[in-house]
This record gives sequence, C-alpha cells and structure tokens, in this order.
Amino acid sequence: MTEPAERNLSPEELAEKFSGTMPVSDRYQTDLHALEQWMLAHVPGFEGPLSIEQFKGGQSNPTFALSTPKAGYVMRSKPGPVAKLLPSAHAIEREYRVLHALTETDVPVPRVFGLCEDESVLGRAFYIMDRVEGRVLWDQGLAPLGTRWQTFPTIACPGIFPQAPFAVLLDLITWHSVFHWSQSTFSCTARRRA
Repeated sequence: MTEPAERNLSPEELAEKFSGTMPVSDRYQTDLHALEQWMLAHVPGFEGPLSIEQFKGGQSNPTFALSTPKAGYVMRSKPGPVAKLLPSAHAIEREYRVLHALTETDVPVPRVFGLCEDESVLGRAFYIMDRVEGRVLWDQGLAPLGTRWQTFPTIACPGIFPQAPFAVLLDLITWHSVFHWSQSTFSCTARRRA
C-alpha cells in the first residue's frame, strides 16, 4: 500500500523513487552459495557466478534481480519464515502456480523455474523466474504513452476506463479467458494453447 506522503507524488517522482534496483537490504541478506546450489538443481542451463540486487519499491514480498554473465532472473520471496507470518499472507506459492499455469497459454508471462518452500535453503520460501524487460506505467491514466495510445482503437468501459486502448482490453480478456477459477479454493487451471 502506498504511504500517505507518496500518494501526492507525480508519476515521474514515483518512477524515480521505486524503479530500478539497490543493494540488498540488511533484512534480506541472502546466502548466494545456497541459492546458486538450488538454481543449479532447478533452473535448466543455469551457470554462475550469481549476483543479487533488490528491486526498489514493491509491496509486501521482496523481489530481487539475479544476474549471471549469461542470463537474468528474478526471485520473489516471502519476507520471512512462515512461522512469523499470517497463514494467508504473502502467498508467493499462489503467484508461482498462476504464472506456471499461464506459461502454456497466450498470456505473456515470464517462464518460472521452481518454487522452493524449504526454508532451510534461504530462511524463507521463494521462486525464480526469467527476468523480462518491460515498463511500469505509474500513471493510471496511461499518460506515459503520450497521445500515441489515443490513436489506437478504443472502447469505453463505464466505471473502469472511460476510454481504453483496445489492446489493453484484449490483454485483460485473454487473462480472464484462460482461467477456470474455483472460488472456494482459489485454485486455477489454465486452458492450454490449441
């Protein structure tokens, strides 16, 4: 959740404050040797040496940029051991399952390599995925796209978007079309590509 002082920041100020990486904070220091050993066993083609930085900003689950001479990865982790967290909080396991289910669909997601729930490895659960370059749109009005997006076919969605690029809506429709949700268990399965 955004802190009160941050609610008044412009999209440019938000981007400056929360974009990019920083050294790993003391709270989340990571045993790189243990992580490398886990990745050697679970990430196809992984070769060290491994370096780590922490992404700025984010919400409750710390996220890290992992780099090797040949590849980039992202690690999402719980903020601490399960014993110190609320049972339903920080559900990176659910994140991992959703991303994994979407891998064989038309929804563009990074490839996930594995979920580690064995806290003896790093002291907290984590999962590893490909690092995919992209852009964060801090302005919900899509201003960073400039007026160019306004030339795309648009559609009005009262109460959601007064007018939104059709491509954005197609992505949302694709997301919803690949899932069969079970509301009682919050589990999902994805429809595979034909």
